[in-house]
Amino acid sequence: MKEKPPPTPQGGESRQDEEGAFSDEETLAWMQKQLRRYREHGFGLWGIFQKSTGEMIGQCGITMQEYKGGQVPEIGYLLAHKYWHKGYATEAAEIIIGMCISNGFRMIAKIF
Repeated sequence: MKEKPPPTPQGGESRQDEEGAFSDEETLAWMQKQLRRYREHGFGLWGIFQKSTGEMIGQCGITMQEYKGGQVPEIGYLLAHKYWHKGYATEAAEIIIGMCISNGFRMIAKIF
């Protein structure tokens, strides 16, 4: 079963989740999964906040994914639709790649 994408900040449209924001129960389950990722791997997903307003506009981070019989770190990000094509994903990816390098990752997966 494919994991449901994380909630979009304002319940907005994303490429993966057209149903909108999670319910309170779904949000709690998603948060528990992120905390487990931090316990198991020392990293996970982070919120993306617009500096000028403090508004949460998405999320990004590193998660471990199954790939060819093993686990590899994968960069991921999800932004509310109105923030697409504004450079936020590029900025987030650059920061995450830096984190991967500083954590000694030798390979970062791009899984389709």
